Amino acid sequence: LYKIVNGERIAMTDAETTAREAEEKVWEDGAVNRGVEQIRIRRNQLLTESDWTQMIDITDKRMDNLTKGKWQTYRENLRDITDGLTTTTKIKNVTWPTKPS
Repeated sequence: LYKIVNGERIAMTDAETTAREAEEKVWEDGAVNRGVEQIRIRRNQLLTESDWTQMIDITDKRMDNLTKGKWQTYRENLRDITDGLTTTTKIKNVTWPTKPS
C-alpha cells in the first residue's frame, strides 16, 4: 500500500499497512449494518406516508375494505423487508413492495 506525502507516492510501513487493513476490515464488517439501516430509513418513510390508510375513521367512501386490505399487506411487506438481509448482495437486491393505487 502507498500514501501520498507532499505530493509524492510513498510505500506505507508494515505498521501503517496493518493499521490501514484493520480500518478497511472494520468498514467492510459494518457494510451490512449500514445497508440495513438505510433500508429501514426508507421503509419508515414509506410507512409514515401510508399511516393514513390504517386510521379507523377512513370511511367506505374513501377506501373500501379490499383496498384497505391491500394497504395492510403493503405495510406488512414493508415491515418485513429487512428480514434475512445478512449480506450486501441481499441488500442490493431488495425488492420494494408496490404501493397500492
